[in-house]
Amino acid sequence: MRSRPTAVIATDMSARGRDGRQRLSPEQRREEILAAAHRVFSSQDPSAVTFEEIAHEAGVSRALVYNYFGDKGNLLAEVYRQALGSLDGALLEVLESGQSPAARLRDLARRYVEFAQTSTGTWQMLAHAAVVQHPAVQRVRRERVRRLAHTLGDADSSELAVAGLLGLLESTTRHWLDASGSSAETMLEHLDLQVWTGFSGLLDRRVGTLAG
Repeated sequence: MRSRPTAVIATDMSARGRDGRQRLSPEQRREEILAAAHRVFSSQDPSAVTFEEIAHEAGVSRALVYNYFGDKGNLLAEVYRQALGSLDGALLEVLESGQSPAARLRDLARRYVEFAQTSTGTWQMLAHAAVVQHPAVQRVRRERVRRLAHTLGDADSSELAVAGLLGLLESTTRHWLDASGSSAETMLEHLDLQVWTGFSGLLDRRVGTLAG
């Protein structure tokens, strides 16, 4: 068996720490901490999470997590930004499609609900993070609204419309997941009616049902 060149051995040793683990670049380490934080934040209310839990999950010291992100709010904001990527990618695809406004709204609601069903932990984390009052988290939230609203035009009214729609989707989906026994199709039908006719349409249908 041929021996490895001394230079190669030296390179391997310099790439590993004293515990034999592969050393990571600062960016790799940052991504590793973010992945660990995502797992922890997705398993419980983010407000109850501590740096110690995230550090333990990432296999690093609490001080290192602090050095990279400063405080929990900044860390949550970065996890929030990353987690929004796959959901908002699907929503942007719908907004930029050539469908009619009614079809786009129905498709938006369906994509949102499907994400909540298939990625429940991540969705719960997003819903919890949305109400965190840390400046970094709220900045990510505002950037998200602007990014989605840009597909409808740059007017303030577009941002108000998107913010309102996201709020409706978040609150209705949260209630449906937590307390409702109705099917996804029933919930989507309810959302569709509420978006297009508002509470007056829901009340009209309720009155019609009672009268029948």
